[in-house]
Amino acid sequence: MKILENLLPDKNLLQLESCNLDEEQGIITLLVSSNQTSVEFSVCNSQTSKIHSHYKRKLADLSWASYSTSIKLHVCKFFCINFKCKRQIFTERLASIVQPWACRTIRRRITINSHYYYEYFMLSTWDTIAEKFGFLVLVPFF
Repeated sequence: MKILENLLPDKNLLQLESCNLDEEQGIITLLVSSNQTSVEFSVCNSQTSKIHSHYKRKLADLSWASYSTSIKLHVCKFFCINFKCKRQIFTERLASIVQPWACRTIRRRITINSHYYYEYFMLSTWDTIAEKFGFLVLVPFF
């Protein structure tokens, strides 16, 4: 389990509860919970440890070899202790791992986007080079 914990998006904020490997579907499912005991609410900047409830999020993470990775993340909802605050209940944020309402981890989103832009750049550059060299050696490129 120690090796798996090092592969988590942020091992300082997350605790690995269990891991399940489905070889037929090629999916690794990680059951992970946040280990934060108190959080700061970004609206009013008040620190609280008063838990309202728990809920689960399902996230897609980077693939491990030929297996896609799914993270079932247990996070908390907290009470805001500032009585002047408009929102008395808020959800724990894990900004280094996932954006609010996202279904992919930040590192997966960045990897997918960078791979897409790399392919786009390489294909557009290759087409330009192929057209120029094809013209020079009189080989038609369609």
